[in-house]
Amino acid sequence: MPPRRRLSLSLSRTLVVGLALLVLVPVAIAALFATTLLDNVVRRQTESTLRVAANLTEATILEFLEYLKSRTLDVADDFYIQDALVAHRLGKELNRDLSVSRSHIPESQELFVLSNAGRVIASSEAASIGRDDSATDYFRDGRERVHVGDIVRDTAGRPQWIVAAPIVDRRSGARLAVLANRLDPHALSGFTTGRKLREFGVRDESLRRGRTGELYLVNRDGFMITESRFIDHTLLETRVATLPVRVATGDRSQVLGDYTDYRGVPVTGASAIIPPLGWVVVAELDRAEAVRPIRRLQLGLALLGIAVVPAVAFVGLVIHRSVVRPMHTILAADERAAADRPRSGLLEPDAFRYHEWRRLVAGRNRMLSRLQEQSDHLEEQLETERLYRQLQEADRRKDVFLAMLAHELRTPLTAITASAHALTVLPPGEDAKRERLRTIISHQATSLTRLVDELLDVSRIAAGKLNLHRRPVDLAEIVRHVAETVEATGRIEEKQLRVSAEGAPLALVGDAMRLEQVFRNLLDNAVKYSPPAAPVDVSLRREGEHAVVRVSDCGIGIAPNDLPHIFDPFRQTTVAERQASGGLGLGLALVRGLVEHHGGSISAMSGGLGKGSEFEVRLPLAPSDTR
Repeated sequence: MPPRRRLSLSLSRTLVVGLALLVLVPVAIAALFATTLLDNVVRRQTESTLRVAANLTEATILEFLEYLKSRTLDVADDFYIQDALVAHRLGKELNRDLSVSRSHIPESQELFVLSNAGRVIASSEAASIGRDDSATDYFRDGRERVHVGDIVRDTAGRPQWIVAAPIVDRRSGARLAVLANRLDPHALSGFTTGRKLREFGVRDESLRRGRTGELYLVNRDGFMITESRFIDHTLLETRVATLPVRVATGDRSQVLGDYTDYRGVPVTGASAIIPPLGWVVVAELDRAEAVRPIRRLQLGLALLGIAVVPAVAFVGLVIHRSVVRPMHTILAADERAAADRPRSGLLEPDAFRYHEWRRLVAGRNRMLSRLQEQSDHLEEQLETERLYRQLQEADRRKDVFLAMLAHELRTPLTAITASAHALTVLPPGEDAKRERLRTIISHQATSLTRLVDELLDVSRIAAGKLNLHRRPVDLAEIVRHVAETVEATGRIEEKQLRVSAEGAPLALVGDAMRLEQVFRNLLDNAVKYSPPAAPVDVSLRREGEHAVVRVSDCGIGIAPNDLPHIFDPFRQTTVAERQASGGLGLGLALVRGLVEHHGGSISAMSGGLGKGSEFEVRLPLAPSDTR
């Protein structure tokens, strides 16, 4: 399983992001808190306030109704009115007394007396005398008890509100008549609008909060019987079918929650019921205004978050300039020191603004200077060690070379010496033996000449003094001639060398004799280090502006550790040393020098020991005008 790659982070980005999170996360948490917890708190507070307003209005109106019943009973118990009715003294005096009593009741618009037959027999308003009210609820109920009627329309279509009470003879207990008190139908609006509270010096915010808070009454028929904050002329003209009214009409229960009001606006509301009359008290506040404090808080937090961004950017810039930028400079210097030399990582302390960084850089410079001194000393030691090892290797190779050279020289010299001595002692008449000895001496002298020539060629190549006799030649013809020469030696079988070449000639400018020497060495090695009758392939082809010759065999191959040194002078692989029948290890070194003097290159490839070898020679082709 491959190792997991660790994430690389930028310090400056990490610091800025961390600082932003440090500031913005609390703001986000506060915004979330304002959105959830405070939203619920404000909602509960709003509902609680509306519930208090509805219940307070209910209690106030019930107390107000008791007050109206009490004032009406006071008038009904007036001795003067009772005595006038018993004595049948109906007229202006009684009407005047009713007018005086009405003036003591601020909410009253008219006081009138109904006979037991239901006709108005006396009134503070003379125009009402003689009217038949026998069919009204307040007449029927007012004969038996104090009656508080609903706000309804009279026969003329005007809203009216009647409180009636029986007039009973204080002596006999007989029911003399019915006293009716016609009240101002707008009197209840004083409680829902807060006017009554203001009369007593009490602020009305508890009833009508903010700009959308509203408190109103709905009668049992579903009509609004108080003034509206938003609609004019609502008394008995605006029907309300909202959730509190429907619930009160159904199971006579109260409502607290969110719904849509009579205007179609989402509100939070609370309701209360006035049992005697079936009226519904409704306290409402637009939902948008109910959560307005939360929205303002959220807006403030959002503005705070926006205002924090430049501050975070400024602090990040300061951190970048005072911490991250110097750190980047030091890291870049460290990378230079690691890639080159410790001295290249030195920095100027005065280039840093802050004293702490200067102290750090000064200490770092001292450390790098010491490290450079140790590195120089170590390099000197390593160079000395390398030169010592090279000297040892050169000395070893010298010894090997001298031993090989002595061996290579001794063999032909021994043969020449022995043959020359044999010639001196050979009796006359042995012409055949004498000719054979001369042949041996000639062959061994040729071997000595070739050995000395190779040594001279290698030394000339190393000194750069090798002279080439260049002329236009056909490389394919040279390779074929070398192959025929190797076959003519009799060391290989027929068709062991397989030469494949393109039909067109491969013209180049070079020394034909030296090129033959190159490929003869390559073919000799291929044949020498291959099993008997093993094929040796030679291919020639044109690749761009170069002629490419590949010599491949299936012989002993080359070990991987020997492959980089295969062209070094006096170097032979261990297997080749064991298998070779002679040689100083100069052949491939000479081949490389000759190829490079022709402007070409040579490379060796092998799959390993026992897997054969392949040598590739690349030589530049002659320009077209010289072919």
